[in-house]
Amino acid sequence: MANRPQDAAVIQQRLSDGRGLLADGGVSISNIFTGDAPKAFLTMSEVPAARASGKGPSRGYATFFVNPYGLARSLVLSAGEMLKERHQGRRQRRRDVLPRIERHGSYILLRAVTNVLLRDLNAGLIVEQMMAGAPSVFCDFTDYDEIAHHAGPTRPESMASLEGLDHLIGVLQSASEQAPRPYEFVVLSDHGQSQGATFRQRHGQSLEELVRELVKGGTVAAATDVTETAGPANTLLSQVGQQGGATGTVVRRTLRGRSVGEEVHLEPEPAAGAQAPGREAAEADAVVIASGNLAMVYLTRFPGRMTREEIDAAYPGLVDALVAHPGIGDVVVDTAGHGHVALGRGGARYLDEDRVEGADPVEPFGERAPREVRRHARLAHVGDLVINSPLDRATEEVAAYEELVGNHGGLGGWQTQAVLLHPAAWHLDGGGPLEGADAVHRQLVRWLRRLGHRAGIEDEAPVPAQVLEHPGRP
Repeated sequence: MANRPQDAAVIQQRLSDGRGLLADGGVSISNIFTGDAPKAFLTMSEVPAARASGKGPSRGYATFFVNPYGLARSLVLSAGEMLKERHQGRRQRRRDVLPRIERHGSYILLRAVTNVLLRDLNAGLIVEQMMAGAPSVFCDFTDYDEIAHHAGPTRPESMASLEGLDHLIGVLQSASEQAPRPYEFVVLSDHGQSQGATFRQRHGQSLEELVRELVKGGTVAAATDVTETAGPANTLLSQVGQQGGATGTVVRRTLRGRSVGEEVHLEPEPAAGAQAPGREAAEADAVVIASGNLAMVYLTRFPGRMTREEIDAAYPGLVDALVAHPGIGDVVVDTAGHGHVALGRGGARYLDEDRVEGADPVEPFGERAPREVRRHARLAHVGDLVINSPLDRATEEVAAYEELVGNHGGLGGWQTQAVLLHPAAWHLDGGGPLEGADAVHRQLVRWLRRLGHRAGIEDEAPVPAQVLEHPGRP
């Protein structure tokens, strides 16, 4: 979970080697991590340090909130976005559009913040940095992601959000022509999105409720609520609320019920009966986390990653019951004698031995899936059990373990189809497609080098083995 500033700061401190993508004078805007950029705005990992130092906002940030015209325009459009969301959600219910989820509560405000306020502020900060001649700028726009999660990736409101982003990129392109140096644009997504009715909708209970039943009375802490996209909005509203003047006062008063100290939390409360991860998780027997139709179960009473044999001894029937459940496509677990195995209702794939018994549970997800599942299973901090939902091969729909109609995080459907748009004169090294975030990072670094950046930075060091792979595995 990296959608809160304190957590993002800890993760960045552990992993940063000082040679990130933006280390050579770059600027990070509205990201989780800085990429080692010397300048960072609305970046979650920098919030604790900025708060401790009393560092104020940038000139462009401050101007946005004191400019009567710009702020008034954004507030009016935000109100319009909230009314639009109420209408579109009601229209889905009236037309009985399926699959769908309830769209109410904090999401209505969240959509207005991400689709209007945050987008406008991000655009202003990008233009400010281009006019200052910044070598590179990396900004994350969460508009489409937020709406597609709740409405569906191809629903009209989601496509309208993409159209708005397309227009914004055109505005930034025009603005770059007035900058003191030339700029090129690279537009990328970190994933696609898949669609489908959720696990709870299909089976009448959440995954954590199922696990709680199977560990026979043990306590379960869960992180399966909709919290991912709230992070950037929380960061913005928290910083605005700390400012003086009328704007800060209005935000503080409006969000008083959703603030803890100086931080705003728009994400919903954990589901009834679920124990939120945190200090309480140390006392739980199991921790269940989810990202779309991928989930992991950590059996925390035992140190290290458990093997199938150890799990069967400690929790008899747990693995077999999960594998047999119709809402689970496969369960990946380590074994004492055969390494990592993906178990399905009709067979098993021995990932480290590259062999199949019975029906291959990974086969529906494509020819690259076995390699990706094996790589993920070998990560150092992966769960004792890794769960992926089934894939409907006719509709390409999956079942999220979160309450999201559009989701990503696992295998199946359009979520594995990402986007990378770049100038036609730039080429991809190797000629083939880029597979994985690390490959995209290396390509972006090479492009920066060809443009004359990063001259004083050594080639990036490989990610330490202890971060990538499970101890004891080659």
